[in-house]
Amino acid sequence: MLFVYLNSATPQSYSQSAYDAKPLVNSRVSLLKLAMSRYVSEVVNGNPNTSENDVRAAIASLRSLEAPLMRMIDDGNHMLDFYSSQASVDYEGMAHEVVRKTNDRDPYLRAGAELAIVESKRYESNSPRVRVKEAVEKFEALHALAIANYSERFDELKKEASVQARVAVKAAEHRRAQQRAYEREQRQGGGFEGGGGCSCAGANVCYGPRGGRYCITSGGNKRYGI
Repeated sequence: MLFVYLNSATPQSYSQSAYDAKPLVNSRVSLLKLAMSRYVSEVVNGNPNTSENDVRAAIASLRSLEAPLMRMIDDGNHMLDFYSSQASVDYEGMAHEVVRKTNDRDPYLRAGAELAIVESKRYESNSPRVRVKEAVEKFEALHALAIANYSERFDELKKEASVQARVAVKAAEHRRAQQRAYEREQRQGGGFEGGGGCSCAGANVCYGPRGGRYCITSGGNKRYGI
């Protein structure tokens, strides 16, 4: 089982926590999907009791992440409020102003200013504010996964599984009826020509105790006049 330490003490630890939380949430979603799949299989086979408990436990495991994820979202928004309250700095304008006031004809000074502008933009693209904003979005997506309406989805799945189970029962009854019909014909003294029984699909011919020739269709009926 995965465990994750969520830490919002610094922008770096906050961003790392969002990265670490993703596999935890995804693993619990995967376990839920597996439990639901197992439930359907067992319902069709007539034994849903144990697997339903597994699904409920998997849903509860996901919902237990709601509170800690929401707390991390709140912490991230507080950090964003702090960064938003800070005065913005126009580094590009400052660099050009320094060149203008010093010596705007100096190519080395201009090149240094352009380099400073590039570096400031690179920093801004990976600044603490940007990293926190991205982490908040990750936590919000994970929170949405944790609080999805899995119970309602499971209720719908139970209805679908019940329908599949009834279809499976009817199919099994039909196969048994075909088998009984075949065995009854054999007990009545009939026989068949060719391998594979009396199946019409197999081009086989059966004959009854009075010499009648027929084959058995896929629906279990006799076809005479062979």
